[in-house]
Amino acid sequence: MEANTCTEVGGVGDLLRREGLYSSHLSKWRHEFEVGGTAALAGKKPGRKPKKTADQRRIEQLEKDKAKLEHELYVARALLDLQKKVAGLLAITQAATDSNDGS
Repeated sequence: MEANTCTEVGGVGDLLRREGLYSSHLSKWRHEFEVGGTAALAGKKPGRKPKKTADQRRIEQLEKDKAKLEHELYVARALLDLQKKVAGLLAITQAATDSNDGS
């Protein structure tokens, strides 16, 4: 670190001003270096960390697909029930017209 090589008074302040940094940055970096060594100072991926893992996203997608299929099944069963009722009504109507024609 260049800041560690500054020996004259005000050298660290000049360095920080030149680089556009604050002393808190330097303190934080020194602390990270003490705790984790050079690996702690390695660059990190920019942006937000994903809130969900790939497995969680996959499970969420599968649950969404399942809900959609269950809804489609509900609609299909309702249509089948409706078709049965219509067929029953048509059979009653057909039977009634057949009995009226025969008399």
